[in-house]
Amino acid sequence: LLGAIVVTLPLVTLPVILALIFASTVLPLFDATLRHGQSRGIAAAVAVGGAAVAVVGVLALTLVALVDQVEEVGHAATNGAEEVNAAAGGFLGIGTDAIAAGTESGVQTILDVSGQIAGLAVALILTVLLTYYFLRDGGRLWAGLMSHVADDAASQLNAAGSKAFGVLGGYMVGTAAISFVGAASQAAIMWILGLPLVMPVFVLSFFGGFIPYIGSLLTTGLAFLLAVQAGTTVDIVVMGIWTVVFNIVQGNVVAPAVYNRTTSIHPAIVLACIPAASAVAGILGMFLVVPVLGVVLTSWRTILRVIGSDEPAIDSPDVVEPEEVAVPEPG
Repeated sequence: LLGAIVVTLPLVTLPVILALIFASTVLPLFDATLRHGQSRGIAAAVAVGGAAVAVVGVLALTLVALVDQVEEVGHAATNGAEEVNAAAGGFLGIGTDAIAAGTESGVQTILDVSGQIAGLAVALILTVLLTYYFLRDGGRLWAGLMSHVADDAASQLNAAGSKAFGVLGGYMVGTAAISFVGAASQAAIMWILGLPLVMPVFVLSFFGGFIPYIGSLLTTGLAFLLAVQAGTTVDIVVMGIWTVVFNIVQGNVVAPAVYNRTTSIHPAIVLACIPAASAVAGILGMFLVVPVLGVVLTSWRTILRVIGSDEPAIDSPDVVEPEEVAVPEPG
């Protein structure tokens, strides 16, 4: 039901979801500003202002790097896949066709998104404003909501809510760090080898890192295909070794450590949910599925326990026991 609402009203629901994620991410900066004696309004403005500058900068870099060169990246990757297929004697034809189709679809998606500047601007403005109000007034709004809940249930919901909010912030910070390190190291190797299209591949790798396991595998494979298409034998060997080592280390060491610490989701569940999220909400669904799952797994037991509680509410009238009816003895 929630997925259907998100897909039906994206201009309303997506800014709310993104604002919650951004608010949880910049919450440490908000708290630090409060500790320096600033009001909640100023602290929220400082935190949101810094986040807005970072987001706008990333989006501007993305548009500049991808809009003019994304088709070139797609053609180079397709040509590289065809060269790999030729070197394998034509046994990889199905894989080559899949890469070509996926590349064409990805290029078209990026061009479509970049063409919707007005919608992106509206969504970004709503997200920034909602993030500000969530930080400034979220605590008071939550306290008002909890005032209508029984004390025992309120304490449980407070604990679950705090943990879920921490999951959102921890996941975004950890994923951003993994994505940046992976994309930067890949860009450095490509630059040293003299390969083309370093900046657009860096941007794709950074955003691909937010799609667990699958995103990094695809973007590192893209860099390898570019090396096949435009590099020497040494370049191909170096990029091939780096691609294998990076995916092994990230998939088996770095990513599980970060995801288990923040979301406690098994990799098999993540891999199964990513295509389902893609079917529901496209690329944005693949970005959001893991933090949403983390919140659900953190809070669902508490919510079911509170909903299923048979304890009377605080302000409910005393329960009147039914009178006992005397049953006559037989005979």
